[in-house]
Amino acid sequence: MKTTACNRFARTAAVSMAAAMLAGTLCACKVQVGPSQKKQAQAVNTGTEAEQLQLLRAAEAVAKDLDAGRYTAAWAKASPRLSKQASQEEFGNTAARMRSVAGTPGERKVAGFGFENEIDGIAGRFGTIAITTEFSRIKTGQEKFVFEHVDGKWKLAGYFVSAKVKFQSD
Repeated sequence: MKTTACNRFARTAAVSMAAAMLAGTLCACKVQVGPSQKKQAQAVNTGTEAEQLQLLRAAEAVAKDLDAGRYTAAWAKASPRLSKQASQEEFGNTAARMRSVAGTPGERKVAGFGFENEIDGIAGRFGTIAITTEFSRIKTGQEKFVFEHVDGKWKLAGYFVSAKVKFQSD
């Protein structure tokens, strides 16, 4: 019984310390609510079934290249805007680092779609697809593919991997 109480206390202390460290970190950050954040609070445009299918196919093509380590092939699907922000080498190195941390992708499930006419003050036609992915190192991860509609095609404008952290309860 003492061991259980000690374990519970240790877990509570660890979570409290992590929360305090996170709070300290967040206090150092400047958070500003701008037009794009205000839009997010409004209803999300999930698009039509046809738009969702187009975006899904574009994401599947990029994911296939990333899964195979073909970063140059994934880069070939990049939008001009992404090409201006990062070089092919930078994109490949960043994608490789994200994938090495997450591990090999397994089962994927679409979590949602969003379509915007502006992202971070940049006008255009953008589509985002969030996919819940089971990686070998991150059991519950999320891949986010951001595309820009250019010349009638969805071109990759951003790729992100994030992890969901679950704390065990007693």
